[in-house]
Amino acid sequence: MAKTEVTPHPGQPSHDPLADALGPSPLEQFLNEHKMLIGGGIAAVLLGVTAAIWFNGAQEEAAAQLAQAFSAAQSVSDFDALIAKDPVADVAANALLRKAALLEEDGKKDEAQAALTELRQKHPRHPLVDQASIALARLAADEGRMDEARDLLAEIPGTSDLAALAQLKLGDLAYRQGDLAKAKSIYEPIQANFPVNPWSQQVQERLQGLKLDEARAKIPAPPVAATPPAAKPAPAPVQAPAPAVAKPAPEAPKADAPKPPAAAAKPESAPAAPAKK
Repeated sequence: MAKTEVTPHPGQPSHDPLADALGPSPLEQFLNEHKMLIGGGIAAVLLGVTAAIWFNGAQEEAAAQLAQAFSAAQSVSDFDALIAKDPVADVAANALLRKAALLEEDGKKDEAQAALTELRQKHPRHPLVDQASIALARLAADEGRMDEARDLLAEIPGTSDLAALAQLKLGDLAYRQGDLAKAKSIYEPIQANFPVNPWSQQVQERLQGLKLDEARAKIPAPPVAATPPAAKPAPAPVQAPAPAVAKPAPEAPKADAPKPPAAAAKPESAPAAPAKK
């Protein structure tokens, strides 16, 4: 007897006796038991993704506005306004560095140092922090604070993009203080430690200058010629005495005129005789 195949009615699921015997699979059973939880989780994920996209978009828009404002800034007050909007943003660190440069151009070195110090303190991981350290070291050296300048340069790590420049500046400090041997010991390893750096030409010029200084130091100084004694002044010519002028002979003393003879003394008259009684 031929087996009659039953065609299922459209819209009616086909009957699978084996599936009925085995029951639902573990995955189907899990989905059935956690249908509500899974649906809520999917909704939460979708909501989180949407919020992240919106947040990232808002951040990108704000960053674009700050970058545009930074490009348009030209004065110290413009950069102060940028810093006030978002003090912890990267653009604030950029604004501090530009602000310091403008202040230094105006001769306000103390305020420039304050801006650079603020950048180092508030943005220690910013890519420009090493540049701020080098600028601070230069200002300190210009004011004679060599130890402070040396400490600032020594803080720059060897992995920094400005490490070669920091070493160059350290050598310059030693050269300015007259320690040529120390300057040479700093200059020479720069090329070996930093084969590719933008300051190679400057390093070579420094080393050439040191060679010239060393060569000059080896040349003995010419003997100092003895100073000849000062010539004595020629004696003044002796003038012949002027001829004596004959003095007129002294006049003979005039003889005293004879005095007239003294008058003869008159004889005294005899006393009168007494009268007779």
